[in-house]
Amino acid sequence: MSRPKAGRLYLARHCEPEPAYRGPYNVMPGPPLSSGGRAMAGSLGAAFDGLAVADWVSSSFERAKETAEILAHGRKVRTDRHWNEKAPGETPQEVSARVGRWLVEHTPVEERTIAVVAHGATTDAAIAILSPDAFARATLREEGCILGMGETWLVEWREGILTAIGPAGL
Repeated sequence: MSRPKAGRLYLARHCEPEPAYRGPYNVMPGPPLSSGGRAMAGSLGAAFDGLAVADWVSSSFERAKETAEILAHGRKVRTDRHWNEKAPGETPQEVSARVGRWLVEHTPVEERTIAVVAHGATTDAAIAILSPDAFARATLREEGCILGMGETWLVEWREGILTAIGPAGL
């Protein structure tokens, strides 16, 4: 008997950015990680070690790229603009549309694990698209996002059907 095909998608929010950064957070490149953010990413990276992530994807913004590179431990990280921070003047619907396009093209329908490191607006959009019920039940952090910095949600599929979504517990 063959095993059902399963896919996993880890949605991670970048770790703590440098608080002394004086430029805009939502314009490239944005702030790098703080020393605390790098330490946070190092701890989270240890949890990812045994997960056999096949593809690492990151926002193009510095804090997300740096978080992903630490988590990936030297494996290739591909940046993708679909996961970038909400741009000045961009509506939540526009953020959802671009994240939705990525999900349609890349959602794992085979036995493959993908990890995405992005921002609160884009990870929230993904959760809302994949499971409006999970999004409605989720508690928002003080910064107005479901995922706090350095937190991860896991999305699982079997045979192309969403079977689980929620905090990854990493």
